[in-house]
Amino acid sequence: MSYTIVYTDYYYDSVLVEFDLIRESLDAVIVDLTETRDGGIKDPSELVEHVRNADAVVTQFARITGEVMDAMPGCKLIARHAIGMDTV
Repeated sequence: MSYTIVYTDYYYDSVLVEFDLIRESLDAVIVDLTETRDGGIKDPSELVEHVRNADAVVTQFARITGEVMDAMPGCKLIARHAIGMDTV
């Protein structure tokens, strides 16, 4: 089974180590929204179109609202690449 993992945003120079670990562990497609926009996409209304097929979402600062959650019915995991859950 192939998984779609969406990285909404991050400010690190690189997360290639994380991407490599994911690809070694899972049959996964990684959607990196920092490739769509510098810094990624943080606005919930803009995220909706990018997360529809997500099995997992990794976020740092983007707000994952009820609207975003409703847009991704197959999502099994929301992870924050930071401390706290105040954006979920």
